[in-house]
Amino acid sequence: MLFLTVLVIVLRKKVRNLRKHSLIPASRLIIDWPFEFAGLINEPHGKYLLYLLENPYVIQHALPIPGQTVDNETSVVCDSKALQKVVNPHNFRIFSRLRKSNDGVPVRTASINIPSDNPSPYPPLSDKMILEPVPDRLADSKKLVDRKMTTISCYNGRIRCVPIICDLGKLSYKAGPITLEFIARLWENTMREIEVHIFNNLEQKPIPPKYMALYIGLAVFGGLLLLSILVIILYKAGFFKRKRFMRRRTKVPPTEPTQRLGQYTSTEPKQRQPLISPIQTTHHDNRKVTSRRTNYHPVPNTQEPAYRRTPYSPSSDFPIPHK
Repeated sequence: MLFLTVLVIVLRKKVRNLRKHSLIPASRLIIDWPFEFAGLINEPHGKYLLYLLENPYVIQHALPIPGQTVDNETSVVCDSKALQKVVNPHNFRIFSRLRKSNDGVPVRTASINIPSDNPSPYPPLSDKMILEPVPDRLADSKKLVDRKMTTISCYNGRIRCVPIICDLGKLSYKAGPITLEFIARLWENTMREIEVHIFNNLEQKPIPPKYMALYIGLAVFGGLLLLSILVIILYKAGFFKRKRFMRRRTKVPPTEPTQRLGQYTSTEPKQRQPLISPIQTTHHDNRKVTSRRTNYHPVPNTQEPAYRRTPYSPSSDFPIPHK
């Protein structure tokens, strides 16, 4: 089974005389029907845009005239040539449930010539598409992308249009409006296949990610985790255990003291001094004299010396002779 998505559009054109206590003897309605999309200029036919399924219906309330019966026929007549060209050229089956209202009656058809005061014919087809910024009322404020729009019209060379001319007849304020109902199908494939030409002069603006801070935090955390794993692997491999070499301590020879100014050295050879000099003690000095350098303990002399030293008294400045 094959299922097709069909989008049916019901277009209603309402015409009314707004002047009270007035009657318009004749009126005419011209509709520029967007039949095909232009597509390639060299092709005789383009892609369908609005596919008219059947002849339009008219809803009209006739003006009551005394002494005449009101019939269901309408005074609206549309051009048969235009309708024959655009109404269901592929003879698709039409379901009755597509019509929402059953008040209208099918319009009558006849050959109608285009009036001389009609505007100039449609311009030649063009493959250029002019992009315009989207108005604020149609723009989506949640998205940061600048959208562009283009207008397709019968008078800018983008659509193949067919003029449908309908004679409405008399228009009276008391009779009410005349409504024309068109049932058409929007050709969905055409809307999908419309090619949009991108020009080189369009500026591209970078769109920042929605969760930029989260991405930065995850990147930093991942880098620290990778660094810690690398340090642990190097530590287990013994990369940080290096050998330490001891420096050799060399003995520096003692340097002789520098010679002072005004001091002269003799040329005579110096006599070698004994390492230990004899220490003489007196009878009043009973302390043990030792040498800190050699830890030498002198032996006390028990014999009386040949001479005696004159003792020194701190109370007087002159020596006292020994008796």
